[in-house]
Amino acid sequence: MQLYALDGDRSVFASDAEKRVNYLCQECFEPLRVKKGHFRHPHFFHLHNHLNKCSLRKKSLIHIQTQLQILSLFPQNTILLEKKFFKIGRIADAVMEKEKRVFEIQCSPISTNEVQNRIQDYESLGYEIFWILHDRTFNRKNLSPAELFLRERGCYFTNINEKGEGIIYDQMERIHFWKRSYTSFPYKVNLRVNHPIFPIKDTSSWIEKRLKLNKSYHEGDLVDRFQKGYLQEKEQKEKKKFSLKEFYRNLLLFIIRK
Repeated sequence: MQLYALDGDRSVFASDAEKRVNYLCQECFEPLRVKKGHFRHPHFFHLHNHLNKCSLRKKSLIHIQTQLQILSLFPQNTILLEKKFFKIGRIADAVMEKEKRVFEIQCSPISTNEVQNRIQDYESLGYEIFWILHDRTFNRKNLSPAELFLRERGCYFTNINEKGEGIIYDQMERIHFWKRSYTSFPYKVNLRVNHPIFPIKDTSSWIEKRLKLNKSYHEGDLVDRFQKGYLQEKEQKEKKKFSLKEFYRNLLLFIIRK
């Protein structure tokens, strides 16, 4: 399944496509047709299903619904879905061109090598990549090597279903020998609000890699919660320092007046 296809050199959104008309896949350039109905979101399908090499053909309805939810979060013309990057030979799930951010949705198992290759490819073009792992495959007790790599680096989860219901979230967790021994309640992440990461000294070990390897974070994620907690603690320390200074100043004035 996919949301975009080619009509000559023009990219066509599934909602705008005509039934029983052949289009071309952006990846394998094989013929596609659109499916529409009252109980399904319009999408393209391959006429020849033996083309297992095409990654777009393997996309599920859940994958598409997650893309559409990301699209709905932002103002019109802010997000591009299924954008093709010819230079690196990749098609991104969702892209913010101006901010140079890529949202990569992963609903099926993936190798660590492929994860690293995608990150390197997008970063070579100056894009920051945010991974969103679906919890039908990920966020189980046992972690795959790719998931462990992404959790240390920083990634989000989603529970969006076939109807488009669900959230994108982050969570606190304890991982020991590739197993989760604890997970917190899901913390809903607001992808609309993004902030640059600023350097912090004496960070806790679980957040250290995220702060070093990422340029920004989103409202509600673990880095956001850490940053706000740090700022609050810093502010409280400053208030205490100010209070002590005021105390000693007033004490000194009292002694002098005496």
